[in-house]
Amino acid sequence: RELVRLWELRAGVLEGEAARALRLRTALCWLDQVHDPAEAVKALEPLLAEGYEGAKVVATLERVAATTSVPDAARSRAYALLEGHFGQKGDEREVLRVIEGSLDVAAAPADRARGHRRAAALHEHLGDESAALEHLAHLVPLAPDDESALGALRRLGERVGSPALVAHALAGAADASPGEPRAVALREEAATLLAEQVQDREGAARLLQRIFASSEATVEQTRRAGERLWRERRGQGDESELLPVLERLADLGPGPGESAPGLWRHDLLGDLAQLAQSLGLPDRSLHAWELRLQADPADREALDGRIDALEQLQAWEPLQRALQERADSATDEDARRRDRVRIAKVVAATAGDTTRAIEAWQGVEATFGREDDTVDALAELYARAGRSDDLQLLLMEAEDQAPAGARRAVLRASLAALQPTASAALELLQAALVDDPSCERARQGLRQRLKDPEVGGLALASLVDACDRADDWRERLELLEPRLQAAPSEEARAEILVGAATDHETRAGDPVQALKLLGRALEFHPDAIGIEQNLLRLAEQTGQWVEAVSALSHAMASSAALDTLRPPAGRTQELRTRVGDVLEHRLGDLPRALESHRQVLTDDPSFPGAIEAVARLGARLALYHDVSGALREAARRGELPGRLTSTVEAQLPDAEAWTELLAALESEVNHEATPADARHRLAHRLGLWLRDQLGARDRAEAALQTAIDLDPTDERSLLDLAELQRHNPGPSLVSTLRWLSEARGGDEVALREAAELALDRFDDRETGALLLEELLAVAQRHWQSAEPPRSPEPPRWYAAWSIERLVSLRERQGEVAQAIQILETGASLAFSEPETLALLHRAALLAHRSLGDQERAAQLYRTILSLDASDTAALGALAEIYHATGRPNELLAVRRRELEIGAALERRLELRLDLARVASQIGDEAQRIEALRQNLEDRPGHPASVAGITTALLATGQARALLDLLRHQADTLEQLGEPTGARALWLQAAGLAEEPLGDATSALATLRRAAALAETTDVLDALGRVERQRHQLGPGPRRAVERGQLRVDGAVGRGAGQHRLEVGARLAVAPGVGQGAGQAQHDLGALGLALGEPQAALEPRHGLRRLAAGAVQAAELAEEPLGDATSALATLRRAVALAETTDVLDALGRLHRTRGEPAQAVPWFERRLRLAEG
Repeated sequence: RELVRLWELRAGVLEGEAARALRLRTALCWLDQVHDPAEAVKALEPLLAEGYEGAKVVATLERVAATTSVPDAARSRAYALLEGHFGQKGDEREVLRVIEGSLDVAAAPADRARGHRRAAALHEHLGDESAALEHLAHLVPLAPDDESALGALRRLGERVGSPALVAHALAGAADASPGEPRAVALREEAATLLAEQVQDREGAARLLQRIFASSEATVEQTRRAGERLWRERRGQGDESELLPVLERLADLGPGPGESAPGLWRHDLLGDLAQLAQSLGLPDRSLHAWELRLQADPADREALDGRIDALEQLQAWEPLQRALQERADSATDEDARRRDRVRIAKVVAATAGDTTRAIEAWQGVEATFGREDDTVDALAELYARAGRSDDLQLLLMEAEDQAPAGARRAVLRASLAALQPTASAALELLQAALVDDPSCERARQGLRQRLKDPEVGGLALASLVDACDRADDWRERLELLEPRLQAAPSEEARAEILVGAATDHETRAGDPVQALKLLGRALEFHPDAIGIEQNLLRLAEQTGQWVEAVSALSHAMASSAALDTLRPPAGRTQELRTRVGDVLEHRLGDLPRALESHRQVLTDDPSFPGAIEAVARLGARLALYHDVSGALREAARRGELPGRLTSTVEAQLPDAEAWTELLAALESEVNHEATPADARHRLAHRLGLWLRDQLGARDRAEAALQTAIDLDPTDERSLLDLAELQRHNPGPSLVSTLRWLSEARGGDEVALREAAELALDRFDDRETGALLLEELLAVAQRHWQSAEPPRSPEPPRWYAAWSIERLVSLRERQGEVAQAIQILETGASLAFSEPETLALLHRAALLAHRSLGDQERAAQLYRTILSLDASDTAALGALAEIYHATGRPNELLAVRRRELEIGAALERRLELRLDLARVASQIGDEAQRIEALRQNLEDRPGHPASVAGITTALLATGQARALLDLLRHQADTLEQLGEPTGARALWLQAAGLAEEPLGDATSALATLRRAAALAETTDVLDALGRVERQRHQLGPGPRRAVERGQLRVDGAVGRGAGQHRLEVGARLAVAPGVGQGAGQAQHDLGALGLALGEPQAALEPRHGLRRLAAGAVQAAELAEEPLGDATSALATLRRAVALAETTDVLDALGRLHRTRGEPAQAVPWFERRLRLAEG
């Protein structure tokens, strides 16, 4: 603080920017460090005026104004500075914001009023009339005499449509108004708004109450407020506040403008009287009615009201006068009678003068006639006065005149009280209840006589009958005990109690009492199942199970007592069982429940549910000897029910419990006094539980084995034992499965499994064979019987499977003959034909291949063919046997038979080839040739057939016939589009014509047919050869060469460049064309044709060295004998370009040397040397 003061002193001596900066720093220090906001505002004020750091100064002032912990004075000064600042800038919205903020710190009412006034004006100026109205609503209570504010409030309230806000503001202004008359006017205006526009009747009523209670209100204001209160509050809930209002209005009288002042006062006094009467103020009510009667003595409503008020005030004498006046003025006879009756009643009730009261009622009766009310009143008065004769006479006359019904019943009951004897009284009372079973007076008379030994029973019966006819269950319940005492039998008592229980449950809504009554009924009639069922139903509904157990126990005792008098029918055990069930399931009393069920089991072990209950409860209580005993009793009677075993299983919690139970059960199994069939069943169950609950498979297997020992025919035990043994299969499983089959009279599934185990797992072939034979026999027996199949597969399937396994087994053991016998036996069964044939085929194959008994095999195959003549496999095998045993004729017959059945083409070709072979063996060439001809008809050009028939025809000297056949076959193939085969046959025919027939012309013609199909080297060679044979030396060889060239040219022309090369090379080196010049000319031309191919076409070819050698030969021929060295040189140069061999290089060197060109020869010899060295 001292530092800040020093800064302030320093700022006073500084000038300009430095001074202002230091003052700003001082202000911030006052605020943030010294925490004196008042000093801070004081320091900021000149800076704000000077405009220095305006934004920072304004922000600091805003912070001071907005901080609620800052004293109000500092905040108020900050708001004032901000208002002035924003006002200078003309920022109306910021000014408005600052003004509204300053209202929080404005303590003086005048300051708040000033703020609300300015804020309202600014809001209205900015177009926010709703916000302006809010500020005016706050302003008016602060300045209630500000007429301009009130006017603005009314104007904006109407425009904005907010009458509630205006009304509350006016009420606030009234509370703050310095003068009461002005306050009354403002409240009246506010009440009008609330009532008419806001529909706030309560709020309006509160304002009107204040006006009505104001001493400053004028008479007219008070009357207006009271009348509005009267209208607004009339019939609206609590009207007690209206009483003083109405009373004061009555004193004020109607207003000067009231059009019907009499009616106004009439209505007002009526409302006042009725309101006072309803509020329990009969004196004020009476006063109001008296005022009404002053104006109109005949006002019926006022007369009635006055009488009611007098009666409430117990003003008896004035009441009688008022009643008399009303009766005298009444024109209606009934009304007059009512008033006279009322006078008589008042006299009788208040005067204490019986005689006067009797006279009053007699007067009514004399004037208006006898009615029920006069009879009743006089009877009461006669009884009170002790005038019994008059009373009896009155009642008898009335009873005689009364019609049947309730009225006569009352009269008869009244007369009964006057009778001298009980029987006479009973007769009248009974007659009364006939008229009206609900007549209480008659019932009361009967109740009084219930203990009368003379008429008590009849009185009770009459009462019960009346209750039944009147459906009066309450009276009927009250008569329960007397009815039980009077009941003739136990069953009747039970019936009465059941009816009473029904009334308690359905009428009285008391099911607990109904339950108790049913318990009593069941004790009287323990055989009634329906009573028991309803008892249990109500116990379920009410939870009263202890009561139910008690009732059932009493009924059980009653039933047991009855059993000594009759043959026991099991009802006692039923009830005892029900007791046990309730104790267990409803009360959780397990020991007592077990005791109850154990007694049932002891008395009647066959009673339904007893065994299961003892087992269940014994398990729950860990009394396992009870459980095992229950199981023993169940086993004595047959199979252990699944429900029983499931019940036991559900109750045992852990392995320890199971161990104890199974130990107890094992003792039962070993107890020899127990019948064997029961021990068997227990042992079976013991085994299953040992397996499933303890996982003790060895013990389980032993138990199941015990069960089977006790009854070897039990399938279930065998099945369970087998299932157990399958987890670790051993020979014992095989035995079990075999026993299972025996128990079932032959079971294919069990025998198959046993056989598989014996053979595949234990390699016990002897046992496996026996099982397979047994399986085959069982399957055969079931197959032949009409019984439906018992296995998943049909018997034939098992028969086939056993045959297959038996045969395989015999084969492995080398017992082929037995295997064949089994197969033959299987074939005799009713298998389908394909299955039978398959068995026979296998038997035949074994006889043929393994046993070597060809005759038996042949017989089996013949058997197959007798069943299916088209069995090609049998035919083939039979043919093989006949071939192996040297029986050609039988073999031929088999082949012909197979041909007859229509074999496929390829097979027919094979068959005929074999037939031809066999025919050849036996020397039957005709049959051989015929078979081969048939093949060629089926397949022209068939190579094997062609070869065979060629041999056959040539062997028989039929070369010409062979030639014709070959030509025919070639022509046929050519027509069929098979050029390759046709060409081969044409060549074969040409060779045959050339040698041995020596027919060059035919050979040449045939070769031309071959060449027309394909000009191959063999064709061209043959053509050249035939040509040389036909011509001498001379022009012939050149023509042959030319023909070769033409053939080659033709090939080239057809696009066969490679073919041309091959043919040319062949021609170039082909020997035998001729001698001397003819040969040389041929070879030279051929080689020229060959080497005429481009090098690119020759390079990929093989055999260039052979071409080169041919070229050397051709060059030598061109040189000598043709003397054409130029052609020879050209040929060699072309050859060396293809293959640089030593022969070509030598030939080139020699040729140049021969021509006298050594210079040209030397390079070729040098290259020859390098090639040889390299």
